[in-house]
Amino acid sequence: MRQWPRGRNDRQGAASFSTRSPAATATRASYLSSVPTPNALGGGIALSALSSGNGSATALVASLTAREREVLALLAEGLCNRAIAERLVIAEPTAKCHVEHLLHKLGAPNRAAAVAVLYSARTEASVPDLHAP
Repeated sequence: MRQWPRGRNDRQGAASFSTRSPAATATRASYLSSVPTPNALGGGIALSALSSGNGSATALVASLTAREREVLALLAEGLCNRAIAERLVIAEPTAKCHVEHLLHKLGAPNRAAAVAVLYSARTEASVPDLHAP
């Protein structure tokens, strides 16, 4: 087994390798200041569905396929892709694909935002239990 020489880099870790030029630091800072910071739920359609009380969250949930509604209900239980796949007796990549499709349809940046749309839809109107056949 090869022994690497010990020196300054072992004591300082990766900090000794970050030799950024002032121009690179300024460019990064200007880029980061121009990128909008997402809030906890994200933006897009999901946030507008939550903020508007005109039934848009209900329409979003209704636009999902039956399988996507099943997956959304399982997301609301806090299940990961593997557990969703086991519960629905499908392959894990298929479960991942269902999750990606429903996130896209809802305009949700993450699982929490998708579940928030579901709960918003349930409070807007009496949405039937998604576990029922």
